[in-house]
Amino acid sequence: MWHFVADTHLDHGNIIKYCKRPFLTATEQGLMEMVDKGIIPQNEFRVSHQSIKNMTETIIDSINATVRHDDTLVIGGDFCWTTRENRVRRTRELRNCINCHNVYLIWGNHDDRAALSPYFKGCFDQHMFNVNGQNIFMSP
Repeated sequence: MWHFVADTHLDHGNIIKYCKRPFLTATEQGLMEMVDKGIIPQNEFRVSHQSIKNMTETIIDSINATVRHDDTLVIGGDFCWTTRENRVRRTRELRNCINCHNVYLIWGNHDDRAALSPYFKGCFDQHMFNVNGQNIFMSP
């Protein structure tokens, strides 16, 4: 079976606040309200490691609850966000958390090609997948 997901942004704290993903703690939600009102500048508000961990684990758990080992998963860009110092190690860890073996990646603007390439069955700028006779074109 084929599955498609996009913009997972695993380990990316800023995506939580910029896209208002529902992973902030109660305290952070209060601070975010102050950001929204202009009381606190957005660039001064930092999302906690706990909220980032919660988002990453929730997304991976949701993928694993849906996709079986022999299914095919296509990720439409922006797989994860890592620091330069631990990019390869953390990328490998995150990819290994996904139980599906056949995972393809369409490059997103936050994806480090050198770090991600070894951990996916294929990586593309854009690609046409044939799913049960139907062509599905993926592009970031």
